[in-house]
Amino acid sequence: AFEPADELRNRRGHRLVREDIERLIQIHPDIIVAGTDGVVCVPKDKAAEVLKKAQEIDATETKMVPYIKKYKSIQKAVDEFNRI
Repeated sequence: AFEPADELRNRRGHRLVREDIERLIQIHPDIIVAGTDGVVCVPKDKAAEVLKKAQEIDATETKMVPYIKKYKSIQKAVDEFNRI
């Protein structure tokens, strides 16, 4: 079951209640992804494209780790892999 956080608010600062959230989810059936870095809303029709790009980014960042450890420089890895 969906349980919104107590402090979830709309753009005007009004607290959203469970019914508001459920209505928004029904109106906007996009994919919401949240993690420690933030929250993103992915339109369903772009989900496959976004997933592919995210997997590419993840693969590149995984390849960067040994480079960062070797040179002890994130900037060198960013320059080498053309990734920020």
